[in-house]
Formats: sequence, C-alpha cells, structure tokens
Amino acid sequence: MIEGLFSGGVLLAAKEGLHNVLTNVASPIIYKSVGVTIPPSVIGFVSGAGGGCAQSLVMGPTSLIVTACVSAMNKNINNND
Repeated sequence: MIEGLFSGGVLLAAKEGLHNVLTNVASPIIYKSVGVTIPPSVIGFVSGAGGGCAQSLVMGPTSLIVTACVSAMNKNINNND
C-alpha cells in the first residue's frame, strides 16, 4: 500500500513539474524565437510520458528491494521452524 502511494506521488509530481515547465518556460521561449506555441496536446503527452518514465525509474529498483526484503524475511521465518 505504501509502495502504491509513492508510485502515484512520483508520477503526479513529475507530470505536473514537466507540465509547468513546458507551459510556463518552454512555450513562451519557443513563441518568442520561432513564433509558434507548443500545442496543449503535445504538452500533455510529453508530461504524461515523462511522468511515467520517472515513475518506472524510481519504482523499479524500489520494487526489487521490497521483494528481496520480504523474501529474506520469509526465508528466516521458515528456517526458525
């Protein structure tokens, strides 16, 4: 349950961070230099994809650590019998 909480938190934080940077920083810079803005659909896609990448990079190793700890705990419990 805690792992799911962190997983969702990482996804939301990364997605919102990317969305804010693309909307408030990158889009105005591109508009000033080229004269076009980044469409909202592109901002949404890049933000979601970036959030998913951040989630997998953080939660992949964390899941392996949790699995190893639970397996080691179960092994110790079974050896004490």
